[in-house]
Amino acid sequence: MRQNFINNVVVTLLVLFFSISNLSSASAESCILKARVTNIPPLYYKDDSGEWSGLTVDLANVLLNEVGCKGDFESISWSRSLDLLKTGGIDMMMNLSKTKDREKFIHFIGPQSIETAQLLTKKNIAIDINSLEDFKKLPGIVGYQQGSFYGKEFHEKLKSDPEFNGKFEVVFSQEFNLNKLKSDRIIGILGQNYSGVSAQKDLLNSNEYKVHPYIIHHNEVYFGFSKKSVLPEIISKLNEAYDRATNNKEFHRVIESYK
Repeated sequence: MRQNFINNVVVTLLVLFFSISNLSSASAESCILKARVTNIPPLYYKDDSGEWSGLTVDLANVLLNEVGCKGDFESISWSRSLDLLKTGGIDMMMNLSKTKDREKFIHFIGPQSIETAQLLTKKNIAIDINSLEDFKKLPGIVGYQQGSFYGKEFHEKLKSDPEFNGKFEVVFSQEFNLNKLKSDRIIGILGQNYSGVSAQKDLLNSNEYKVHPYIIHHNEVYFGFSKKSVLPEIISKLNEAYDRATNNKEFHRVIESYK
């Protein structure tokens, strides 16, 4: 009996030892957060070394570096990313509008920047857009990204006005939207501008496209972290890091470098 007791104690101590060792090892590991990206220069793109770069990636890295974390960037569609953020399949998204529904499963930190949504078309589209009602005059279909928020007025009109709704086509990613616009399969997209940096900068530089002055939606966008996968203590550190980076104007310097 005594020998069995001693053996059980030894086994228990060994289990505790390896558990503590594993815990110490895990706590010593770098904080790595899986973050969603896509190929939309200058917000997100792969540099010559194959690493993800761009305005949004640089802003995320400023925040993560402040707490000793790193981003594991993965190209995923916007709508799928929101589902993964809800379940903890990914840890982080950027350029997120804050809504009540999203606050149920997302920790918002920010704002990250100011987003302005406007219509982008080929220059030969001569229709003047001065209101949502004017979209009905367009001679074709406008694409927008599934899961994106373009303001309460826009989404209510989509539901209540069939003629307005008929002028739009929803797709799973803005990258796909851009390709459809370039191949003339749609006549325009709802484009985004982040604190003065256009997500469609390459198209505008080609001098074939234009941004219509009417502003569909204008709001602050945020860094978003999964409530399912990111621990509260990490969120607390990220909030403190955001305040430091804001006070040091690190976010501002990144944004200015892309203008």
